[in-house]
Amino acid sequence: MIYIFQTAFLSGLSVCVFLIADFYSTDEASIRLMLVFLPWVAMILVPALSMSSWVEGQGNRGLELIFTMPISLPAIVLGKYISGYLVLLLTLIFTLPFVATVCYLGNPDFGVLISGYFGSFLILGLFLAVSLFGASIAREPVGAFVVSIILLFSFMLLGWDIIGRMLKGIIPEWVLTILVSFSPLTWLTYIGQGTINFQGVFYFISISSFCLAGTIWFLNPRRKGYGYPKKTSKEIFKWVVGIILMFL
Repeated sequence: MIYIFQTAFLSGLSVCVFLIADFYSTDEASIRLMLVFLPWVAMILVPALSMSSWVEGQGNRGLELIFTMPISLPAIVLGKYISGYLVLLLTLIFTLPFVATVCYLGNPDFGVLISGYFGSFLILGLFLAVSLFGASIAREPVGAFVVSIILLFSFMLLGWDIIGRMLKGIIPEWVLTILVSFSPLTWLTYIGQGTINFQGVFYFISISSFCLAGTIWFLNPRRKGYGYPKKTSKEIFKWVVGIILMFL
């Protein structure tokens, strides 16, 4: 599964950068194009990596076994998160040949390169946390995959410049500014330009932590044998409101 994920991720990113964006015709010695396409590729593939994390079914009793062990639920969730994060970090390291290509073709700003990879590291961690949260809500792997993509796509749309232009003039400017600040694309763009600020790092860490806390919240009734929590949509709404209030 991991090898398939890494192959699909690297292949998809390469197709986007070298074929769709035609990197060699841009005369630009930077990883900007990689940072443009990486979130969209990750939006599809990271949920696929984590969609079976909390699934219980016939022939799959691994989660039931883990829940019976004397391990705290936060430790279980954190362990899943760290193991998945290591896979994503290794996959990100496999993109370094692209950096070698950039260095061969020109003289890139290494400060921007480092900050770009740092931003990629942060956004992949956020996507994984959101995907684990989505997987804790759904009952089936396909459902977890769909829920996670919807959540991530909603985050992404807030920072998409096309959506910003459509909403400009329809909603107040200050509301639009707040909405844009909720998108990981916004902060990845800032960090990818070489600007590593506290607000950006805080955004990624806080949203990731909030999603992991939500994962623990939704898994707790299942570990106690109560099954899936009732009124799931109401609970999700509470967590979304909590995220919004955290940044106001």
